[in-house]
Amino acid sequence: MLYDASKWPSTIESLNFEKILPNHLPPQFSLVLKNVPFDIEIDTLLTNIKSIYPDVMNAHRILNKNQHPTTLVRLDINNINVIDELVGKKFLSIDNLRLGMVEYLVSAKVLICSKYYQIGHFRSTCKSTLEYCKTCGFSSKDLNQHKEKCNKKQCCIRCKGSHDSNDVRCPDVKTYRAVLTKSLLAKTSTMNHQQNNQSKFHYKDQDYPSLNMNYNNNHHRINNLSNISSKRIDELYHKLSNLEGNLNRLLDLNNNYADQLTRTQQIIMNHNRDIQLKQIDGAFQRDFVSQFISPICQVMIEVISVLVKRNVLNDKTLLCPSLLALCAKLGNDLPV
Repeated sequence: MLYDASKWPSTIESLNFEKILPNHLPPQFSLVLKNVPFDIEIDTLLTNIKSIYPDVMNAHRILNKNQHPTTLVRLDINNINVIDELVGKKFLSIDNLRLGMVEYLVSAKVLICSKYYQIGHFRSTCKSTLEYCKTCGFSSKDLNQHKEKCNKKQCCIRCKGSHDSNDVRCPDVKTYRAVLTKSLLAKTSTMNHQQNNQSKFHYKDQDYPSLNMNYNNNHHRINNLSNISSKRIDELYHKLSNLEGNLNRLLDLNNNYADQLTRTQQIIMNHNRDIQLKQIDGAFQRDFVSQFISPICQVMIEVISVLVKRNVLNDKTLLCPSLLALCAKLGNDLPV
């Protein structure tokens, strides 16, 4: 296989090149060891397994969603015959340990067409003559023109929900993925059942002696523990479903917060523009008073003072006891 670095040349056409190998082989070439103790080093485990099955390439301990190690170890094998042999055995004995062996199943991926946004096919095989907007669901022959007029109101093409048509949280996508996963698991279970039926088995009474009472009691206790574990798994699945619902609500709240933040920023921009206009108007009024009103008032004060001194106007009037004193006061109060 090309995964084997020894099968690659050191140069190609006298040119040096760098080989970047993937971390894993494809899922079809992987198996999973169950109940591997945490105190066993993966390198030691891989060395022991390769001494029996040299075609085993890598071993990786699987991490959970919190990036904590689990008791599951993924094995990458480059020989399909070895894979079939181990799947048929269902167990692998290493260092006095009998470890369960199952196929490695990846999570089912759902195909969503980027043209019609329907499930189960690619854009290249889509038979639709129109393209659809993933946001509002509008159909058009030229989406570039529609993008300028799109109202940005989210409407899924499939379920008419308020989300984009390519959103993996769509109820239709979740239902399709669940059905697809059940179908894949059912096929795997059927294949294992057929392999079990094909194995040659002859029942003999002496191979199954009667069990004593202590063993029966232990067997019942094991069954009770199994039932308790099943209930805990069901409770955990229910809690995970609730957690997914809470996560969806948090995402919706985040979207609403983003919209509200955008509106608030727009309001702040409008207020800043109004403040700038008022500042410009205030500056204009100050300049108008200092450059027009004040000079006119200064001239009028000087003219009135001259007229009073030449006895053209009386210094004493009904409204003011002394025009000269009033003019002097106003002249001092005028801004420079």
